[in-house]
Amino acid sequence: MEKYEEAAVSRFDDWEVLSKGENRRKACSIHLGGIYIECLLKGMLCSQCSVTAGTNQSQWIINGCEKAGRDGKNLGKHRTNNSK
Repeated sequence: MEKYEEAAVSRFDDWEVLSKGENRRKACSIHLGGIYIECLLKGMLCSQCSVTAGTNQSQWIINGCEKAGRDGKNLGKHRTNNSK
């Protein structure tokens, strides 16, 4: 399992360096701020939901139709009440 809390602290440190001072980098600091929040939320979710491993499979269901995940599977497959 990834250490999201440690990653969040590290990204926050990066954000502080890039967002302050005369040579600040506004766009990069905003991006790193988002990564910090993402890591923080993932860490909170994993600790609350006892996540121990993932399947590396993505799936989106929009209006009853399964959309392809990152692997491109299930493209346009219609989901019914009986299917998972």
